Amino acid sequence: MIEKSQQKAGREYTCSEPGCEVTAKFTSIDVARKVGGWGVSGDYKKCYCPVHAPLHRRGAAKKAKGANVLQLPPGWEQLKLI
Repeated sequence: MIEKSQQKAGREYTCSEPGCEVTAKFTSIDVARKVGGWGVSGDYKKCYCPVHAPLHRRGAAKKAKGANVLQLPPGWEQLKLI
């Protein structure tokens, strides 16, 4: 969760992954993403520490939450573009 009030040192970021207690302070979301390696959700409500961020990047949140990912049965893949 990203703290709403900004102090002189910056906002406090707390990992949104259940059971993770990691917190850090950054001056902006860009610094948290680029320098700190934190993952920030598109709506800026949730953030994830560098350990848990790869699990939530590029649509991988379904795998992180344990949901079944839809996969095509063997032989149904597209072989080439038409």
